[in-house]
Amino acid sequence: MENEYSSKLEKLADNFQNLILFSKKLDQEKLLINEQLQHFKDTHSTLTKSNNKQVFIFCLDSFLFQYKVFSMEINNLNKIHLMIKNRLYCDYYKLYKMLLKYISSNFDDLKINVNELPIVPVYKDLEPIYDYGYSNIELVHNVLLECIKKITVMYLKKEQNISDYQTKTNVGFGISNFINTMNHEKEILKGKIDLHIDYIAFFNISQFKYMRRLHNVYSEFDKQLKNTVSEDHSFCFADILKENNDDILILDEIKDSIPEEKESHLETKVKFENDKIVETEIEVKNNEKEQINELKESNNADIPTFESIENLNNENK
Repeated sequence: MENEYSSKLEKLADNFQNLILFSKKLDQEKLLINEQLQHFKDTHSTLTKSNNKQVFIFCLDSFLFQYKVFSMEINNLNKIHLMIKNRLYCDYYKLYKMLLKYISSNFDDLKINVNELPIVPVYKDLEPIYDYGYSNIELVHNVLLECIKKITVMYLKKEQNISDYQTKTNVGFGISNFINTMNHEKEILKGKIDLHIDYIAFFNISQFKYMRRLHNVYSEFDKQLKNTVSEDHSFCFADILKENNDDILILDEIKDSIPEEKESHLETKVKFENDKIVETEIEVKNNEKEQINELKESNNADIPTFESIENLNNENK
């Protein structure tokens, strides 16, 4: 049993390290993409400075828009990565706090002093893209596994004690209920260990899926960016007339797939959905402001109001 739990905890630790490495790989991909986009921005700045006629600025505005589209897209991807990293810390932090509560309420049985455990930064639900840093993520994960390991040690001791009572007391069946009760408490502890191991296993799997999906999106974005850079052809009206133009063929397919009588309805529906998204964003921001104001008010309510020394002296008289 000892080897079984040791191997499980070791596997969880290895998986976690792979997650951190995967996340750092995404950081590297972001840096490479940002360098390419910076080249776009610098090139636009250089061209506008050396070609400051109004007509050239008008033409280069399309190039600037291309940069802005890429920049907005990569910024959104970067926010998603920050959310995933934030969630890494969130999952382990909240599970760690739950486990600490269990340990504190069962101190007499577990003999684990929570005051001796490392202090980790408090997770803030109102900051879903705050970066706690890899060091803090690793800290809370490691101390979480260490707590499970300590509980496992106590479980193995209980198992050994039961075995000793059964083989060394030599008092017969009279202690059956005593042994049954000890077995019951041991199984409860085993269930708690298994449950927390399954919690962490789920976190590892789900977090890896999020990162792999984001990695695929980063790779596709990088591919499109490189294709854009490598395409040195200057488009003109003649390109529209080419039958093998893939973009034109795609536009024709889209046009054929939308019934004419439904186009106006589709446009109305799209506008409605866009308006709903804007309303939702405004509502979310307002809710966040209300929550922050409520926290401030509750904090202020806890602060006692002190009267002046002069008023206090008058009251004493």
